[in-house]
Amino acid sequence: MRKLLTCLVALTVTAAANAGPINYQESVSGDLPTFGSPLPTFTFDVGTNTISGTFGLNTNADFDSFAFVVPAGMRLVSAKVTLADGPGVGDMSAAGWSLYSGSANAAGGSFLESVSPTSPGVYSFLSTPLGPQTYNIAANFFSWGGPSPVSANYVFSFDVVATPEPVSLVVFGGLIVGGAGVALRRRMAKASA
Repeated sequence: MRKLLTCLVALTVTAAANAGPINYQESVSGDLPTFGSPLPTFTFDVGTNTISGTFGLNTNADFDSFAFVVPAGMRLVSAKVTLADGPGVGDMSAAGWSLYSGSANAAGGSFLESVSPTSPGVYSFLSTPLGPQTYNIAANFFSWGGPSPVSANYVFSFDVVATPEPVSLVVFGGLIVGGAGVALRRRMAKASA
């Protein structure tokens, strides 16, 4: 009975797993757009998903925006952005991104939160935890001191956990109650013998 329960717990936790957490790096996989419709969309998996890049002002403004999906059976439990001055001439002083739910279009869907980390610094999103659905992060400003060009490096980190599906919980709960009933019946049979 214990082996059966262990197997069911393992199946419940791993059923929602995909290919592994995202580790997107602009320098390797290409520049993220300023805005777009739809934005590049990343499907997260259990673990820490990261999206990193560089943005700023050279000859054109380079704002980076993207969308992500928290799949069914998972929950986004924490999110943060780390900002650091890049290789530009000027120093980045702050940046701003807005988080929206329900759309893969930049600034589409329902507004959840704006974040404005300073450089260097780390900012945690206060709107977490977030359930399964599509979200987008749209860049909306950056500021700097000194001459341009100016740039900053960022890393978005999203921690995702698996959540048992309701059907799995019912089956698992039924097995526990059934197993307890069998054990109780055996104990009662031994006591009366």
